[in-house]
Amino acid sequence: MARLSQEDQAREYLDLLVSMELCVKLARKHGEKVNTSLRNCCTALMQRIRDHQNYLIVQGVRKQPFPAGAVDMMRRQLDQFLTDEGGKDE
Repeated sequence: MARLSQEDQAREYLDLLVSMELCVKLARKHGEKVNTSLRNCCTALMQRIRDHQNYLIVQGVRKQPFPAGAVDMMRRQLDQFLTDEGGKDE
C-alpha cells in the first residue's frame, strides 16, 4: 500500500466518507440494519483504498460497535475543521 500525497490522501478520505454516508442513508431508506450495512460497506471499501492511514481509519470504523455514529463524528469533525479554517485570515 502506497503513501499518497496529502492532496490525494484527502481526496480519497472524502470519497470514503461520502461512500460510507451514502451507505447509511440507503440502509435507512430501505429499512436495512444500518450498522451491519456499514460494516459490509467498509469491508468493500478496504479493497480499493490506496493510502495506509485511510485504510486504518475505515478499518477502525468497521470495528466500532456503532459504526454509523463513528461516520457521523467524522463528518462533524471535518465540518468543524473546514469552518475553523475558513474563518482564519492569512
